[in-house]
Amino acid sequence: MAKTLEDLIDDQYPHNSRQEPLPGKIQLPEGWTFHKLDIRVSKGAAGQIRLMYLVSATTYTIKLVWIYSHEQFVKRPADADLKAIIRDILDF
Repeated sequence: MAKTLEDLIDDQYPHNSRQEPLPGKIQLPEGWTFHKLDIRVSKGAAGQIRLMYLVSATTYTIKLVWIYSHEQFVKRPADADLKAIIRDILDF
């Protein structure tokens, strides 16, 4: 996981990531985007790790939102939880 985080510093948009839909009716401040990175560490649902993060294109800042396994959440954490965390992280 540490290597993955280090790699994000150099490339905020790796091939195994995609822009993720925002939860609910939340709107990010200008320049911010929400992404999900898919990481396979082993076989099975427990080995499929997802890392959700925010990126500021203007300041090249990365803010981690949630790390979870496919076993914990088949799709993703609840929108209400994601919205609360994003608001807390970006302080709005």
